[in-house]
Amino acid sequence: MSTALSRRRVSCRELSQPDCNSWLWKKRKESNVFLAQKWQRFWFVLKGPCLYWYISQQDEKAEGFVNMSSYSIESAGEHKRKYVFKMCHQRFHNFFFAADNVSDMSKWINCLITALQKHRKNTDPDSEEGRNSLLTF
Repeated sequence: MSTALSRRRVSCRELSQPDCNSWLWKKRKESNVFLAQKWQRFWFVLKGPCLYWYISQQDEKAEGFVNMSSYSIESAGEHKRKYVFKMCHQRFHNFFFAADNVSDMSKWINCLITALQKHRKNTDPDSEEGRNSLLTF
């Protein structure tokens, strides 16, 4: 069993043939008033149900990692930044992302939903639950 820290030690080069990769903006956790609305740009790599983010495409270690198998993709509602979407979980931290344009946002939403559908189909092929709850807009 691998830990979250060991999964973060995956370099970009090790994630060959990703399902999706490009630059996205990620909103910081709202733990500090001064950082509450800060966005940071990362290189994101989607491989199966795992989403990694890096400072650069050559990084040896991910800045962050999330197994999104129990997340859903939802509209982020009103934000100062355009092209925002979020990954939501009933118990864990929600992630907010922003693309540079509507085309990149659509690409990422489609890739994330496809990855979640494949993962859920492989883990429970008879289950209909979750298939209609992957996207809420």
